[in-house]
Amino acid sequence: MDFATRNAAKELQFKLRIPQDDLSEDELFVLPQELFTNSSFRELRFSMCSLMPKGIVCWKLLKTLSIGYVKLNDGVIDKILEGSPVLENLELYCFYGFTRLLISKASLKILILREFWDLMDIYEGNGGIFNEFWDFDLEISTPNLQSLEISEFLGSMAGRRIIFG
Repeated sequence: MDFATRNAAKELQFKLRIPQDDLSEDELFVLPQELFTNSSFRELRFSMCSLMPKGIVCWKLLKTLSIGYVKLNDGVIDKILEGSPVLENLELYCFYGFTRLLISKASLKILILREFWDLMDIYEGNGGIFNEFWDFDLEISTPNLQSLEISEFLGSMAGRRIIFG
């Protein structure tokens, strides 16, 4: 990643293999902070990484972003959308962790949301698992959206608030 950042790469794909055993959040590869301020990227694809931008995100030329197998809290996705002014294609898959997902992006043309996990497995001790369910709101307000895919949401969509504006 350091090479890609130093050499103004236009495209970066960083997809780690999904482990056979359960992987805790503190074992995920943490994306370096320099990556969030590299304005040369046009396409980024990440999976099985920890996204924790400490400052602003500055992806001025980014058109395509795909993120999977990741926890996204409310602040992270907001920073990413604010820092990507020309983003046209956004794909989130196998994701969880937010209470509100507001996608309000005039430039966005393609939005794919696949396999939102509305439960979070929390592992304790010798593999003891319990599930924590939470409510979330999904609001999509993108005037130039040409394609929308929302599929394979785990858990019930009943009682969820989804707004298209």
